[in-house]
Amino acid sequence: MSFTADHDDALDNGGALVGQVLVPMHRSCNSRKSNHAATEIWSAS
Repeated sequence: MSFTADHDDALDNGGALVGQVLVPMHRSCNSRKSNHAATEIWSAS
């Protein structure tokens, strides 16, 4: 199982590259999340 660092607010949605809060996320979950907010994805599951 590999992890990636996920931007809490996607860069495509105005999230900042510097000072951004990063959270660990499984690679497959991060791919599924794409540039959506985590609450959009997980509440729809």
